Amino acid sequence: MITRFYVDNYKCLVNFEYKPKPMELIIGANGSGKTTVFEALECIKDFIVNQKKVEEVFYPTNLTRWQSRERVIFELQVSDSGKVYDYKLVLELIGFMSFIVSENLRINGKESIDAKFKSGVDGNGGDEEPINFNISFLEVSMARGGSTDVFRIWDGDRSAVGHSADEFIEALKNVVSVKLNPPTMLSALKTSQRHPSKSFANFPAYYLHLLQEKQSVIFDLLPVLRENIEGFRSFVLEERGPEARQLRVEFAVEGGKKGQTVRYDFGELSDGQRALIALYTLAFCESGSTLLIDEPENFISLRELQPWLMLLRERIEDFGGQAILISHHPEFINVLAPQDAIQFRRKDGGPVMIRPFEIAPDVDLTPAEIVARGWENE
Repeated sequence: MITRFYVDNYKCLVNFEYKPKPMELIIGANGSGKTTVFEALECIKDFIVNQKKVEEVFYPTNLTRWQSRERVIFELQVSDSGKVYDYKLVLELIGFMSFIVSENLRINGKESIDAKFKSGVDGNGGDEEPINFNISFLEVSMARGGSTDVFRIWDGDRSAVGHSADEFIEALKNVVSVKLNPPTMLSALKTSQRHPSKSFANFPAYYLHLLQEKQSVIFDLLPVLRENIEGFRSFVLEERGPEARQLRVEFAVEGGKKGQTVRYDFGELSDGQRALIALYTLAFCESGSTLLIDEPENFISLRELQPWLMLLRERIEDFGGQAILISHHPEFINVLAPQDAIQFRRKDGGPVMIRPFEIAPDVDLTPAEIVARGWENE
């Protein structure tokens, strides 16, 4: 789980520090920086896990507009399997170019990787080269330049340092960020995919992975879907040619013969049905992961929200993991505030400030009503 995230000079995040709980709701007005925090975390994951180059992820246009500084700092602390990983990345974003200044990874407080780079400001051009190493616990160094692969071993021999880096990469793979877009969730699939995509458009491929690798979890999930999605019975994978398959969903026929069902392509379901199936699948099948879910209430009716939210909380309490939600919905605010909610604020378009969600003891209103009136923290 993410225990600390620090960002300086990235969009509206200036000297910004966030220490999320296992279950937390982020509230705030539109433009208060809520989604920007998720975006910054996704950039770090793209850089490290998806092996994207620095210039593919970080752009000079990402700099805070009202400042003239070109240096960006990211610090991420992740706790996983009894280990604490502290990662720090310092960048220079100049003109149309992006450079790494330094990159550091500590595991349980011990330095594992520490590489410093030329900043690129001297105008020499060419590939970035490490100019100094400070390796306290490893015999060889690991470093990365502006145009190299993620965690590239300097002078080879990944076996000497790769284990530490691989553990950190695996921990970051368990950070799952989604903003559901049901119209993109179609039915066809060719191969399985281990992790949900940002929009969860790959749900059929993700389901195939679960069926292959976590079949017992699927068996436990199905009764939950039957209980919370009217008429739902089961998933069916049908062959559609030598290399293609189709995800279909069986529903009971109201008023039909006992046990009668009808099948629909997953893409034929309503947006709300697809969104609800995706949310329950995330809560059930990503136990132990960190879930970043932006506006999960979209496409979902009011009476369907609370059962899912209660299940999500129970799964975190029973199996660990983390869920950080962004929402304006009264149901989420009333359930999670004030004990599990924080508020993002920006004054006059300035930097993001975090405040705990607090209600005056003499106010006899629900948290959602207080937010609607703008009376929180007053």
